[in-house]
Amino acid sequence: MVPTASFGTSSIPNRIGPYELIEEIGVGATAAVYRGRGKEGEVALKVLLPHLSADSVVRERFRREVALVRNLRHPNIVPVYDLVMDREHLAIVMAYCPGGNLEAWHPAGEGEVIETTGAICRALAHAHRKGIIHRDLKPQNLLRDAAGKVLLCDFGSARFQGMVGLTTTSMVVGTPEYIAPELVRGFPPEPRSDLFSLGVLLYRALCGRLPFSGFSRLFGAREEPPPDPRQDRPDLSPWLGELIVRLLGPIEERPPTAEAVSSILARKAVPERPPMKRCLFCNEPMPETFTICCSCGERDIVFDSGGGGDYRIILRKIPEEMEVMERFTAVVRNLSGNPEEELDILTGDIRLYSKEERRRGRRLPTPLIEGIGIEPASRLHALFKRIGVVTHVERSRPRWFRRSSKSMTPMIEQIRRATFSLPSEALQERLSSRMMAIRTPNLKEVLVSVIRAVDHLARHFPPDEEFRRDRFEELTRILHTVIAEIEEMSAFLAGVRLGEVYGRIKRLERRIREETDPDTLETLIEERKREEDLFEKFRRIETERSRLLALLLRTERRFAELAEKAAAPSHPTREETQEEFSRILMELEAELDDDTKRSEDDVAISRGK
Repeated sequence: MVPTASFGTSSIPNRIGPYELIEEIGVGATAAVYRGRGKEGEVALKVLLPHLSADSVVRERFRREVALVRNLRHPNIVPVYDLVMDREHLAIVMAYCPGGNLEAWHPAGEGEVIETTGAICRALAHAHRKGIIHRDLKPQNLLRDAAGKVLLCDFGSARFQGMVGLTTTSMVVGTPEYIAPELVRGFPPEPRSDLFSLGVLLYRALCGRLPFSGFSRLFGAREEPPPDPRQDRPDLSPWLGELIVRLLGPIEERPPTAEAVSSILARKAVPERPPMKRCLFCNEPMPETFTICCSCGERDIVFDSGGGGDYRIILRKIPEEMEVMERFTAVVRNLSGNPEEELDILTGDIRLYSKEERRRGRRLPTPLIEGIGIEPASRLHALFKRIGVVTHVERSRPRWFRRSSKSMTPMIEQIRRATFSLPSEALQERLSSRMMAIRTPNLKEVLVSVIRAVDHLARHFPPDEEFRRDRFEELTRILHTVIAEIEEMSAFLAGVRLGEVYGRIKRLERRIREETDPDTLETLIEERKREEDLFEKFRRIETERSRLLALLLRTERRFAELAEKAAAPSHPTREETQEEFSRILMELEAELDDDTKRSEDDVAISRGK
């Protein structure tokens, strides 16, 4: 007698074929799922319930699910290994996902929504391209593996688009709360039917409830209009609320494909470009809120936001040299915030200008800026001196003493630049010299995004000075390590022309095929081996560099999501926020240590050892 499992579903044996059943994971309408063990290691077994074993249609659907998924090789679809039959028991053997399903998924921020929904859409798009409609997309059929990656499973209800599927009165195709309304009315399934289920899944995850009442929607006289999730979650971004409403709407209003939804998510996943200004010293672009230039390392000139300074700068002389005029014009435009600012300065002999030019233009000396403090006035005076423009700083005259002529109106009437010091100014200062020397494409932009995320977070909770100093020093040290490794790898990659290496390998292969002398043949084989090793090392280092850049982007996303939580009405306490900030740093350092150990040989190569 075969021993049976002591699980919720009795009469299922402890072993089916070569697989041992360890524990029951869940039970559905047609099958029970178990964690098992076989020669592949830990697996999941989907076992057909005993009372359905005699149903030939159900058994055929089971076999067809294996055939379908074997043709759907994709990173976000649970792979199926085998179909096992032991006496009257039928089981599908698939990869085991220890992370559970998405039934309790409630995303912490929009970054998590974009990442998880993107994975679901990639899996659906792959299936749809093969002509397969899932028809039962719901949280229970979305699993997480050990690394947290989302995978789609359970294609038992799936069918090919445009073909009649297998049906039976002993089972319901689809889940009432998630099934698309056109399927309830008997229309054939199409890719947009799965997108409706995706909309229900997102609404439930974000709002904590289903958008529709299952039975009233299934048997109501008319279709309900889709609810707006922002009624329950007013903090949601408009684009996300609109996307969910479209997914839940009539079939003709939904996005046409899963790829279309992925494209929307991909556009939102790219961080919005921050408002930019230009550095007063080098004229290179820098984020508007930054106080230190990432290109030249100079600290921006910060002006008092309240105004009322006692000093002004008088412009006395500008050499008639193209380079000096260009640099002076750039500084004035950067200060005023108007890239089209026309200066109209009469720099030479007044007799050389026309009557109209003399009427419109400014004669020197003329006020340049008024109402600023002594520190920004002194720094601007030094900057103009460096350019070659003659200015002087003086106290502003009282209003009653000023003449009302146009020449007394300052050239820059209002300064439009960042007028505050950011929480991460110390972090910028520590990284500025390192960032100035960066040569790796996109690395500087990624670091700027990290600093902006830290700024955004620090503005929503006031960490005590000791915490800020210690954690910013720790973050600086970690970022210095990452920058150093990425730059070393980039230096190695820049010195290797991969196309030339590949060409040399192909030429050596041709020579090896044609060579008859044994000694020469051995030399050529050794040379080809060296070139192949170089080629492989290049690819490994390139992969490792991409991994480190992705690690920085993930960290930036986590800081941004923590800032969203801190800004929410039901925000965590300062201690909880500081604890989460510390945890992000610890995990970043731990992952960096793992990457460093994994790539130790490659980094040594990139250093030329």
